[in-house]
Parts: sequence; C-alpha cells; structure tokens
Amino acid sequence: MACGALIGCLVTAPSQAQHYEEGSWRVTGYRTGVDGSLFTLSPPPVGCGGGSSYGEHISIADNAPHREEIIASLMSAYLGAEYLSGLWYRNNGPCGASTLLDVYMIRMKAK
Repeated sequence: MACGALIGCLVTAPSQAQHYEEGSWRVTGYRTGVDGSLFTLSPPPVGCGGGSSYGEHISIADNAPHREEIIASLMSAYLGAEYLSGLWYRNNGPCGASTLLDVYMIRMKAK
C-alpha cells in the first residue's frame, strides 16, 4: 500500500514504541564490548519487567544520536554516585539478552 499523504505514512509506518520512565536510579555497573555499551541500574527500571542480561538493563545503540554524550553522562553518574531521574527508551521489556532497554535520552538529578 502506497502512502498518499505524509500523515498517512506516519500513521501506517511501523515503528518501535518509545517509552518514558521517571524514577531514581544509580548506575551500578558498566560493560562494553561487541554488544555495545551496557549499564546496570539500581533499582531496575520498571520497563525491564524484572529481567536483565548479565545484570545489565540498558544499552546505548552504536548509531544513537548523542551516543558519546549519553555514555559520558552515564559514566559520570557511575563514577560520581549520582542519580538518574528520567529515562527515554525503546524496547520495553522484559529485559533479556536481546531486549535491553535502548536508551536514547536521560535526565540526571542535581547533587
């Protein structure tokens, strides 16, 4: 089926659902390698549905906009024991080896 108008294309095009979650999380672990950059949060985000992959809950895609800034912010939170207060992500759980939360934006709390 061809899209006749831009709005029709936007409505009918498949897309990954995007989610926002507010909370208070500490970054308690970090792993990097062929799977990308993966982080453990405590407590686990609700979107993970109680699951994880080797303890990790979120990932940052290699092609994510602002990837370096997000990773630097998460590493700063990890090293400085700071808290995250908001997560924007795709791939709502349950989290597992192939379905970590794909984070594309974060909010940090002021110390």
